[in-house]
Amino acid sequence: MYKKILVPLDGSERAEAILSPVEDMAKGFGAKVLLLQVQEEPLMLGYDEVIEESTNHQQKQRKRQVESYLTGIEKRFQDKGIETKHYIGYGPVAGTILIVAEKDDVDLIALASHGLDGSYRVMCRSVAARLLQSADCPILVMRNNNDDPI
Repeated sequence: MYKKILVPLDGSERAEAILSPVEDMAKGFGAKVLLLQVQEEPLMLGYDEVIEESTNHQQKQRKRQVESYLTGIEKRFQDKGIETKHYIGYGPVAGTILIVAEKDDVDLIALASHGLDGSYRVMCRSVAARLLQSADCPILVMRNNNDDPI
């Protein structure tokens, strides 16, 4: 039924709660798992070479961290015989997820309902809502036990 499953992650344990169910589904369907972490572009309000160089360095460092993180999860799936690929996307979170889903012709987007606490929940709710409203494929949203409803 599902041949490609897209799993957006934000690096948090709560977001990773979706990984075990996805692993089971991938094994059961023989599906390929596509891991994705989206980095929003920093807002540059003015031009300053010092700030720009510092920001550029931080972005490169962050990209290395994300690459290492996704490679580790990818290896975990591959060690269990599940074909896996990872992406780092840049831009608005929901929009980037939708672009990757369409570009890779995924059959399912699977995510946990909230990655972080606090005001970030509002953004997560809007990401899940946007995916539910706009995606051309089914969406699996797993609610964590200690989350508020979406």
